[in-house]
Amino acid sequence: MNNMKILHLASFTGNIGDEANHSGFRRKLRENLDMNFTYTDLEIRKFYKSWGLMKFDNSFVHLCNSHDFVIIGGGNFLELCWDYSQTGTTIDISIEMLEKIKRPIIFNTIGVDDGKGISQDNIDKFKVFLDYILDSDKILFSVRNDGSKDILKKYFNDSKLDSVHVVPDGGFFLTTKDFYQVEYDKNKVNIGINIAGDMISIRFGDNYNGFCKNFGNYINTILSINDNINIVFLPHMYLDIRIIGETMEYIEDEYRRNRISIAPLLNGNLNGGQYIFNLYRNMDLILGMRFHSNVCSIGQNIPNIGLITYHKHGYLFDEVGLSDRALFVNDSNFFIDLLSKTKDDLNNLEKIKDRYKVVNKKLNNDLDEFHQTIKRFLEGNEKLLAGDLL
Repeated sequence: MNNMKILHLASFTGNIGDEANHSGFRRKLRENLDMNFTYTDLEIRKFYKSWGLMKFDNSFVHLCNSHDFVIIGGGNFLELCWDYSQTGTTIDISIEMLEKIKRPIIFNTIGVDDGKGISQDNIDKFKVFLDYILDSDKILFSVRNDGSKDILKKYFNDSKLDSVHVVPDGGFFLTTKDFYQVEYDKNKVNIGINIAGDMISIRFGDNYNGFCKNFGNYINTILSINDNINIVFLPHMYLDIRIIGETMEYIEDEYRRNRISIAPLLNGNLNGGQYIFNLYRNMDLILGMRFHSNVCSIGQNIPNIGLITYHKHGYLFDEVGLSDRALFVNDSNFFIDLLSKTKDDLNNLEKIKDRYKVVNKKLNNDLDEFHQTIKRFLEGNEKLLAGDLL
């Protein structure tokens, strides 16, 4: 069992947060299990109806059985809004196909989500799927620490949910190498900003243009009261470039030309996560809208303010005991509170870092414990790990 082949089904091309998630998870798994792993990366978007390149069929089963075991996730793949799917989620796999997989399966820090809509039919379909995987000795099921288990409890009143493990996202455990980064000014106070340009109607309702204008004015105010601040925008995917550009329209031209930069948009296969999240590490304060913007700030002990535009991202702060570090963008006093919090945080950065160190110690212990559960799970499925099934 010391050198194992893993089929890893996940998002690898979504945005640079994917790289942070997988990098941190794989590093810790290797250290905790003291094993060597060879990964076959399988992009889950190939199974999306919109791409239509692969199906959860006999070919997929064959691929699973050609590896020692299968990891699905992390990622927010259990959105309960897809009527076409046999499970109501993007993992559109039948019980028949799951039965044919003769290797252990780990659902790793999966996100469960009802934010894009849910129907009773999808609840019923997902219940069949969930019952099967929770009853199966060959499947280990875990959700990430973003309120996913509480969402399950909303729809399923079942003692089986006690066997659902809640596990920190792998992005908390990201490590980065050093780069020369021109965006960072060591002689100034550096504020990194991640704002998200996808899911516009969900994030902002009818107030997208208002957000861009008001956020631009917030930046004007911050820069006007402190001449030593350097602003770095941190895009995670191409749609972030749009909202950054539209926000910049409302920033004073003098500031745009002298005190603001935009980090490069680097996809995962360009080592983008390493570059961008090392840039995070050099920031004094992060304002983060995306899930992994906040995860990777907290995980590196960088003070951050969560700009919450999606309910589950607020649950993340609740679960790690940092509810006061998040502000909800659609609250009427958001920009007043953001300005006040920014000023206060810049005077208390070391206290915030010390608080994050305590949080991260617990997160590390939680993940270490779950990885011992994985070790016992694999040992209990030793027969499935051995032999040629093809």
